Amino acid sequence: MSHIYISYHPDDVDRLFEVHEALRKANIADAFQTHETNTPGVSDTSRNEIIGASCVLVLISEASQNAKAIKQEVSFALERSIPIFCAVIDSGKLTPTWAKLLTNSVQMDISQPSPDALTALVAQIRRIYESKCPVVSVMNLKGGVGKTTVSSQIFGYLQHHRKNRILLLDFDPQFNLTQFFLSRDESDERIEQDKSVLSLFEPGLLTSSVHPSPALDWTKFNDAIFSTPVIEDIARPLIPIDAYKGRLDLICGQFELTKFAFLDDANSLELAQSNLQQCIDRYRKDYDLIVVDTNPSASFLTRVTLEITDHILAPILPNEYSLRGLKLLDMILTRFTTDETRPDVSVLFNGVPKSQQNQFETDARDGIYDADVGFSLSKALLSNALYHTAYLDLKSGNALNNPVERLAVNGARGPFAADLKRRLGEIANEFADRLPDSGA
Repeated sequence: MSHIYISYHPDDVDRLFEVHEALRKANIADAFQTHETNTPGVSDTSRNEIIGASCVLVLISEASQNAKAIKQEVSFALERSIPIFCAVIDSGKLTPTWAKLLTNSVQMDISQPSPDALTALVAQIRRIYESKCPVVSVMNLKGGVGKTTVSSQIFGYLQHHRKNRILLLDFDPQFNLTQFFLSRDESDERIEQDKSVLSLFEPGLLTSSVHPSPALDWTKFNDAIFSTPVIEDIARPLIPIDAYKGRLDLICGQFELTKFAFLDDANSLELAQSNLQQCIDRYRKDYDLIVVDTNPSASFLTRVTLEITDHILAPILPNEYSLRGLKLLDMILTRFTTDETRPDVSVLFNGVPKSQQNQFETDARDGIYDADVGFSLSKALLSNALYHTAYLDLKSGNALNNPVERLAVNGARGPFAADLKRRLGEIANEFADRLPDSGA
């Protein structure tokens, strides 16, 4: 689990709970341990919490600088290259020992308690917390370019080989990603029980015994108090959960997501967006990467997806029609994001001829189309491309006990299987390297 570990002195417990409450309100998971300040070594519990942390937040005070246990926790984290963030909570200066220990750490003075100081602290911590589990949206505002293929095959390969923890979200009302992995009976059953993406936007059967399913009425939005669904209740494990093999989970899509195209109440839509953000913030602690398979249209779903997205992976086919989708994507990014919030974009050529690079791909890599799409397509392009093969053509799910057998990395057979797997690996690794701070 990814969280913020807080190292503190017992004398500073009031400031601890002040910081803890600020993080809780921001949906940032944290952990801390009460211990004797001069206990030799780091306890097993603290070790495990620190190893799983996005960073260690040290509450620096005169008391904490004199505590052997806190120094040991910080040293333990540094030995494992876990980032250290220091919040100075009193007027004392760092001792030479601590100044040397914290040379490369980020420091912030919150010695004067105020809402502004805590807000600034949370904003800094949030950047670290989110970087350990980025949200990647597979997006192009043109259909038929292979978004679902990329969402399943590229990230399925990444999980298989890196043994990390990946959550797949199916935000396309056509829910092809869900149908790829699950049989119709199973997907229908999960949707009927609200174990699906609509439960990330409004209350329903999964979190309440009194609220009806949000899928029943397309004209109303349930504005009752929202509780984030427990991830084990809503996500469908695609592989057995194993600490050594990681996890690959799916939250099913459903056609009823189209209800948001018919809701015109701004307050309801704003609340739906807030509920989704709350879910994503909570789920980041359980995963190394969250992948969203999106719908190919400019809609409310597109806008709220951009709000949670850290990086976009945009598949394109090797023809000029795909450029229209990229141009529209750039227009949407310009309209709904700022320079600070605009996610990075990577572009993947999909369905290219296996024999040789065609002229369109060559021109794109040479920058010929940069002006047409509104951004530097030539720099955004991954150097590797995905060849067309019948094995990657989407097929509906069946009753396989092991859904990931449908992934090429597990199920591809025949003379071209090794080359396909190698290509998927090159793409997956190249893209993951563009997310340098994450666990992916």
